[in-house]
Amino acid sequence: MEAPVDWAVVSFFQGWHGMMKRVSVPVAVLVLTAGAALAEPAPAPSVIELIQTIHNATDVLTASKAYAEARKADKNDPQIYKIFIQRMLEMGQPLQAAIPAAELTAMEGENGLAWGVVGYAKTRTGRIAEAFAAMVNAAKFAGDNEGIMFNAGVLCAWQDNAVLKGSVPPDAASTASSLKSEWSSKKGFAEGEKAALAIFKTRQDYIKSLQDKLTKLKSDIKDAQDKNKELADQFNVLKRRSDALEQRMRTADDTVRRYNWEVQHNGASVTQLPSYVTQAQSDYRQARDELAGVVRQGNLLRQAVAVRERAIYKAQQEADRNGKALAAFEKCDPTLPWKPPAVNGVIAADASAKTDEPSIAAEPTTKPASLPDGQRRLTLAKMLIENNQRDKAIKELLAIIQQYPDSEIARQAQTLLDTITL
Repeated sequence: MEAPVDWAVVSFFQGWHGMMKRVSVPVAVLVLTAGAALAEPAPAPSVIELIQTIHNATDVLTASKAYAEARKADKNDPQIYKIFIQRMLEMGQPLQAAIPAAELTAMEGENGLAWGVVGYAKTRTGRIAEAFAAMVNAAKFAGDNEGIMFNAGVLCAWQDNAVLKGSVPPDAASTASSLKSEWSSKKGFAEGEKAALAIFKTRQDYIKSLQDKLTKLKSDIKDAQDKNKELADQFNVLKRRSDALEQRMRTADDTVRRYNWEVQHNGASVTQLPSYVTQAQSDYRQARDELAGVVRQGNLLRQAVAVRERAIYKAQQEADRNGKALAAFEKCDPTLPWKPPAVNGVIAADASAKTDEPSIAAEPTTKPASLPDGQRRLTLAKMLIENNQRDKAIKELLAIIQQYPDSEIARQAQTLLDTITL
């Protein structure tokens, strides 16, 4: 049985077919275009929207992705770099902003905040001499930024006290010297200079303590060597005395032996020993007893010399290790207390991982370190000692003592340092 026909549906489709035959071409094209438009993906976000995403980002990864897209869309827009740098500083990730900051300084040579980030990144990676020019520009163009002025104070202290000044640009050094009096009135400068000078003083005090220790060790070694020389002289006297006593004993023994031989071969009966024989026997006993005492004295002297020689050897080894540690320590600058530039008057603590080269696309740090930097360095020093890398361990321990003076971690480092240099 056939299904019943729905004539209403048939009528609708017939009417639609007739309308499409009569419709004009432009209208048909419009309908098709509208359909195609509905099938296209949503347009990419604009640079303004990406900048807003950077500004509102709550993690480094989101901000970095938006920054990369915005820069790809318009790498010449300085606002992209400014907002990203600001957001990274607010998040406590100044090293993530190092490369964008360097690019921004090429666009805006008087952007003090960007120069401050560049200078900070170079100091964090140990290239202080290279950071000099950047820091000077940062202080010149952002003199009210507390973080930048703090670093300017540290830099001026470094310029006066550093061991490894390196190839500091002469014009930057001259500018720093000329502006130092002006900077001294800025907030943060005096604090930075004071903090750096305190670290350099701690360094000098430690160097002096090592030098004093070396001086005492050398003095102790010389005293011990002089005493051993005296004991050696005494031993030589005893040796000559021992030789003389042995000669007396041999002479007395020969006298008695000749007498006994004569008695035995002559067959004479002896009722009383001649006086020269009894005297020889007496001399022999006396020399024998005296020689025993000399031998005891000589043995005691030898033992004393041997004990002192071992002490001298250990002291010489300690002096050698301390001398090498001092030489290595004197060749390097201490770790200085640099601060990231401030944003809106606030300095966010640097929470970024320590890397040799900053990267703008690094994954965010989701798990904070379970130990402070000082404890990590102490653990590293212990591992270096276990792997027979004592020189590297000494440098780590010295850095801990400089960076955390008067702290428990510094006392532990000092104890370990004393242990491996004994």
